[in-house]
Amino acid sequence: MRGDHIRVLRYGIFYHHAIDIGNGKVIQYRGEIIKGKDPKSSIVGIDSTSEFIRYGGSDIEIVNYDGVLFSPDEVVKRAKGRLGENLYNIFFNNCEHFCYWCKTGRSKCIQLNTIFNDIRSIFPKK
Repeated sequence: MRGDHIRVLRYGIFYHHAIDIGNGKVIQYRGEIIKGKDPKSSIVGIDSTSEFIRYGGSDIEIVNYDGVLFSPDEVVKRAKGRLGENLYNIFFNNCEHFCYWCKTGRSKCIQLNTIFNDIRSIFPKK
């Protein structure tokens, strides 16, 4: 639905995220990085839902949130306000950071936090 933060599992190992803007369209950090190009060539753009899932191997999932969120119209407005942005950074400004910011006003990547916590658990503190 319009204003939802959605994701698809790619290659069975990580999620790609977008904002549903309705009418079969999403705003996302486009997948140029997946196609072997320089990450700096990734850009926030509007694509069809079918383009969004094209590289995914799973069904679309809606990301659920607890707490205060922006209205669907405000989420879409925030996403549209970043169209053309090309500041992709896997650690600090990836597709999940983008969607989380659109929904909450804060930039966050739960997926990376989980990976880092898993790595830390392998190497216990001495």
